[in-house]
Parts: sequence; structure tokens; C-alpha cells
Amino acid sequence: LSSFGLLAFVWGRVRSFQNSGGGGCFHVLQVGALESMWEILHRYLPYNAHAASYTWKYEGKNLNMDYTLEQNGIRDEDEEFDYLSMDSAPYTPAILLYFNDDLTEL
Repeated sequence: LSSFGLLAFVWGRVRSFQNSGGGGCFHVLQVGALESMWEILHRYLPYNAHAASYTWKYEGKNLNMDYTLEQNGIRDEDEEFDYLSMDSAPYTPAILLYFNDDLTEL
């Protein structure tokens, strides 16, 4: 594992963390429930022009970039947290981005 990034998805927004060379930064994107992973990736490009050079994984499984978050098994649990009067932030699902070493640009 030479390089990886982290995308944490909050339904309605995407929080990304990229750590390269010891520094790190966060970015937040608004995400619609019907957006495919490709659509999310394209909107993430201003933060990382090589985002397509990464394998996107959730819980160790490669994500299907043609699918939405929910179709990839990433559920929207905000209603449950609201019902329980709990802050969902500590339980935000995380997407790991594994660098493929090809520097693809879209």
C-alpha cells in the first residue's frame, strides 16, 4: 500500500481526506442520493485531478462506479440517527481510495 486517500460519505455531503507526503486536507461535496459514483468522482476532480487513478473501496470491496452509494451498500442512516437524537458524524461511512499508479486524468 504505497498511497491511499479516504472519502467519508455523509448522506447529502461527501467529506474527503487525502494524505500524501505527511500533509492532509479535507473537502466536502454535496451528494445526491441518485448520483452514481462516476458523477461523484467527476465532481471530486477539482480536489484531485487523478481521482480516476484510484480504486474506490468500501469495507474492503471495490465499488461499482456505475452504482449509487446505496446500490454499493452504503446506506443512508440519517433518519435512524435523527430518531435516536444522535449525531451521525462519528458513524460516517468511509471510502478508501487506493492509488493505482497510472495518473489518469478525466
